[in-house]
Amino acid sequence: MKQILIDTKEKANEFLKNPRRTVGILSFGADITISDELKTPELEDLAMAAGIKNRNKRIAYIYDTACRQIDRYNEENGITCVFNENRCPDCRHSWHINGCCFHCPHQSTSGCTISNLSCRLYFCDYMIEHFKPLKLEDMAILRLLTPSQRAIIREDVFTKREISIGLLCIGSYLVFGAYSFIKILRMKNLFVKNRKN
Repeated sequence: MKQILIDTKEKANEFLKNPRRTVGILSFGADITISDELKTPELEDLAMAAGIKNRNKRIAYIYDTACRQIDRYNEENGITCVFNENRCPDCRHSWHINGCCFHCPHQSTSGCTISNLSCRLYFCDYMIEHFKPLKLEDMAILRLLTPSQRAIIREDVFTKREISIGLLCIGSYLVFGAYSFIKILRMKNLFVKNRKN
């Protein structure tokens, strides 16, 4: 098993910037040790993910950890969609309800019923004007994924966690495109304003 020691700020910064190069494309499952004075939750999550040899388990860990990191960041920085009486206050989006910017089949009166990383990374112009949300590029753990997998994450909204992880495990943008086309056909009301409410 490959041994990697992160014991300087330079090594830590390089690991955060390009973890795939640090670990080596064929060396996932490496034993990564971070010196105590450099440990941060982000570095520890990254080391844990890079240390998982099984590809599917590693992808699932990356997905779930990224969701937790976004939730923690949003909570610490007070970032939340400010829905008033269950409606978006932005006049451009006043028809959006239940904390969702579109009529996703997974929304309920109490909000989203699924754990979707792509939806967590999406923020409308109104939110970007008022907050500084995390972007995909800001998240070191997502740099362990391939460019194709990151492209899938950027666009895979309204999809259940299990399906999203399955698409990432396949890793083909062509397969994702075919799945997305079928999904859009099934979600006929995705871009239709809800005029009943």
